[in-house]
Amino acid sequence: MGTEALTGHIALMAEDGDAIPAPTPVEAVTWEKDENVVCVALIPVVVPGKAKRINVTLDESLIEEIDAIAPNRSGFLADAARAELTRRRAAA
Repeated sequence: MGTEALTGHIALMAEDGDAIPAPTPVEAVTWEKDENVVCVALIPVVVPGKAKRINVTLDESLIEEIDAIAPNRSGFLADAARAELTRRRAAA
């Protein structure tokens, strides 16, 4: 849940053109003794890079299905690729 939230937040920052801060090294994470910190979690996230135009070949009926449900074909394919990469990493 934390990974999805942080990934979504960073994606929106990138979309808005906001600067994405560098990750904080774990040894630099501090807190005050009276803050009652229970744990510190490291959350992996992929920072989106610059978009690159590519050409792909898909079955015409598959393109029609995508276009029927997605307002943005490239965005749909990128989301599908991310989901599949996540699924395969989890299965490995």
